[in-house]
Amino acid sequence: MKVCPSEHSARRRRTDDALTQEQEHQVAVVKGGAKGFFGGLAVALPTSFLLQRRSAYYRTLTPALKAFGVVIVSVPAFVICAERAGLAYERTQWRVARSTVLTHLLTSVQG
Repeated sequence: MKVCPSEHSARRRRTDDALTQEQEHQVAVVKGGAKGFFGGLAVALPTSFLLQRRSAYYRTLTPALKAFGVVIVSVPAFVICAERAGLAYERTQWRVARSTVLTHLLTSVQG
């Protein structure tokens, strides 16, 4: 079955609009997660290096345990920041929808 080019572009536009919101949400989550991950690394790595220089007990730990300490800080920071960024994006979408509905209600009551 051949599809007329105008029908195809109309279908594609509808699909692109639906995907755009999902893609925007995904971009917001990825950016938030990256900020959280690098923020966690910015705290965990200097702390690890400082402990390596100053603590005899920390120097006796295996490299795997030291890496685990960095992961314990970085991964939760990544997850928490990604979730917060996703929620913030959703909140902005609700504000847009809410203002549109309120405007529609006000114009229907006044008109």
